[in-house]
Amino acid sequence: MDFTDESATESVIQSVLEKYKKIDVAVLTTGGFAVGNLLKTGQSELQKQYALNFETAYFVTRALISNQPKDQKLKLFFIGSEPGMDTSKAKGVVAYALAKSQLFQLAKILNSDSDKTGVQAHVIIPGTIDTPQNREAVPDADFSKWQKPKDIAQIIGRYSGDFKLKKEILVVEEELLV
Repeated sequence: MDFTDESATESVIQSVLEKYKKIDVAVLTTGGFAVGNLLKTGQSELQKQYALNFETAYFVTRALISNQPKDQKLKLFFIGSEPGMDTSKAKGVVAYALAKSQLFQLAKILNSDSDKTGVQAHVIIPGTIDTPQNREAVPDADFSKWQKPKDIAQIIGRYSGDFKLKKEILVVEEELLV
């Protein structure tokens, strides 16, 4: 499934909702990482990171909200990043940070009307996630310090119930609300 394709994303979400009738929680994990400072980040790098890290989340969110039953509550969890949250730390990952920063803005937009819509959006800020791709990219790293996907999933599971988060940002490394 190519979540950068808006119409394909819409079709998949419609199919899922036809089968299950509603979605209570969506964890939007599609994304990608790229290094590059301002001088090494051109249009193609910006577009690729924007498509991977923002448009994918936007398209799924839009399809979910437009196809859900009107009285259905929905919790969305976006996977953010520290450079996306604080772009002053992004000089070596410009396109990635700019794209991830948009997830915070999208969460704010959605949460500004959550009392009426029933949609709550949260941005999770994990450290480096222990995936095969990341291990391959940084083979000499200390993997014991990396976030395990299972641990992140357990935290999301705890916050997916009826507990209402006070803010939209969840820092996984320390399980703190920021």
